[in-house]
Amino acid sequence: MITSLKSSSTKYVAAACLLFASGASFAQRGFDFGLKGTYQASAMLNQTDQDAGPELDFKNKMGFGAGASIGYTFTKHIGAEIGILYSKQGWSYTGESGRIATSTNGILIICDEFQGLAFYNTIPFSSKYTADISLTYLKIPLLFRYTGNSANRTYFSGFIGPQLNMLSSAVTKVNGTTTSFAAYGIKNEDMYKKQTLSGVLGLGFGVRLPANLTVALHLRLDYGLNDAEDKSKNGTMLGINYNMYDPKRATTNNATAGLMLSVNYKLKMGKKK
Repeated sequence: MITSLKSSSTKYVAAACLLFASGASFAQRGFDFGLKGTYQASAMLNQTDQDAGPELDFKNKMGFGAGASIGYTFTKHIGAEIGILYSKQGWSYTGESGRIATSTNGILIICDEFQGLAFYNTIPFSSKYTADISLTYLKIPLLFRYTGNSANRTYFSGFIGPQLNMLSSAVTKVNGTTTSFAAYGIKNEDMYKKQTLSGVLGLGFGVRLPANLTVALHLRLDYGLNDAEDKSKNGTMLGINYNMYDPKRATTNNATAGLMLSVNYKLKMGKKK
């Protein structure tokens, strides 16, 4: 009788442990909603311009971004999210005019564009010049997430995935003055592709808070997988068509790197009845 009771007790304990384990695993699943803010450095990387020498010097452009996301946790460690992020980025230039603005391969560089814009916008273009390109994107990342032991107060967190970038606006300044491509019959935004793809990587940590809240800090990197410039764009001046870019110009890749702060609320799923 005692043996039978022990055997039954063991079965009940095992069943209870199994039920608890499955319930705990199930409780890891659920939707989460997040708000995000970034402070980032951005660049427009082009080998033709980088080979140009003293005509072009580069400076990272600092900017802010903000957005929101909705995610789902499949297991204790694996999840996914889709989001939307407003991002201001671009690239700043300084250089010397009055030189033959060609790269080491004899390809016209972006300095020629700045000189032309200064002329048609009546902006003085002396021996020293500054130029600034500001691009605004709406980014839609689809990210796969890995989370460390979220039972701990502080835990590792990372994500990776593709991102769709949709151009919202483009502004070019020469010597501090906003320029226009109206002389060529096009808009500033026409110089860039309306949609591009990027790869995204994030590494950081999360902090578990009460009320199903978490705060996470990540180093977020994204890099353009295709050309940000629309090399096929033509302009028209005095009835003559102009290719706005040298056909031999290298690919221009957008890149950003910065810190992202996220605040997430997790809507945990209860047990099914």
